[in-house]
Formats: sequence, C-alpha cells, structure tokens
Amino acid sequence: VLTDTLPSDVTVVGVSSPTSATVTAQQVVWDLGTVVSDTMGTAVITVTVDGNWGGTLRNVANITAADAFPGYAELYTSIQPVVLYLPIVMKVS
Repeated sequence: VLTDTLPSDVTVVGVSSPTSATVTAQQVVWDLGTVVSDTMGTAVITVTVDGNWGGTLRNVANITAADAFPGYAELYTSIQPVVLYLPIVMKVS
C-alpha cells in the first residue's frame, strides 16, 4: 500500500496513476497488490495551494507491505507566488 500524506494547506484537484487511488482530505492511497522488484510506475497528484505563498510544503509518502521492509520518502517544495503583469493599452480616437 502506498500512502501519500499531503500538507494541510493543499486541495487535491486530480490524480493520474496506473492503478486507482482512494483520495481523502489529505491522503492519497493506492493498493498496489503484488509488486515485482525493479518495477517502476508514475503517479501525478495535482493540487491547489490554499495560501502559504512564499512558504514551504512538506509532503510525505509511505509504502508498506505485509512481508517487506517499509519505505518512506519526504519532499519539501518552496511555494512561489505567481505574479501576472497585464499591459494597459490606451487607444486615442
């Protein structure tokens, strides 16, 4: 089972992965079944940030199995505010 615990100030917008996922408020959980060694896959979680501009988000993922050593990963991501400059065009008639 792969469990991704998301920071409290994000909202999940979508999940794209080879297996279906269960999404709760702050966790995305995949039941991976039997995993063969050297197997790789990609999951993309799209979120919106509910504030914390200029701060850092902490994301934690755990993988567990009945007959295997658990794995753990932690990622810190800096949040940069988006600044959009729109030109003002004045037309003289």
